[in-house]
Amino acid sequence: MSTEAERRTAWFLLVMGPAVMGVLFILVSEGSVKGLDSGHPVEYLQSTCIAGAIVLSIIPILRLLDLVSLPPWFTALLYGVVYYYVLSLCQGLYLDIAWWGDVAHSITAAIVASAAFAALCVIQARSPPHVTFGRGGIVAMTFLAGGAFGGVWEILEGYTDTLLGTAYMSYGAWDTLGDLRADLIGLIAATAVAWLVLRKRTPEQVASEMRVGRNAVRRG
Repeated sequence: MSTEAERRTAWFLLVMGPAVMGVLFILVSEGSVKGLDSGHPVEYLQSTCIAGAIVLSIIPILRLLDLVSLPPWFTALLYGVVYYYVLSLCQGLYLDIAWWGDVAHSITAAIVASAAFAALCVIQARSPPHVTFGRGGIVAMTFLAGGAFGGVWEILEGYTDTLLGTAYMSYGAWDTLGDLRADLIGLIAATAVAWLVLRKRTPEQVASEMRVGRNAVRRG
């Protein structure tokens, strides 16, 4: 994809993401989403829509500022998980379908681990020749980074409810353990893929699909 085409795509995403989240925010405010009937508080769903709009704006802004350029497939994954999460909450699927949250946690953990893998490949590519993580090192750190994010997320959920005096984010110790178990499934899948990728490609080749810095533009 040419640089100009990438910038047009970034502008489209920058407008589309917040617009979709804005429509959902209005529907939530009017009481027109099933998630309210399922038991989600209106403030929780409104905050989710706002957070979704912010996250969906960050990626195209970074691209337009030439700070980060991601492969199209990875951008699609990031956008997909945000829409999956927000739409699922607005439709009440997390509360109405017992396994829905586990699937979401597995997908999110896999994407977080994939982001960690990509970042490690970029670091490896920019390091001096004598500095190397090795395939095993990159895979191990990918797993640990993804697992750490899942643990920190659960801690933040607990403290959010504690500080606000609510029960929106967590539903007890067994719920937290179930979330971490689902995270583990996604981590195992992502690290297995990372291991297979590094059997056929070097970290430098993986890093060549993205750019980080003021010249964050893919060539060719």
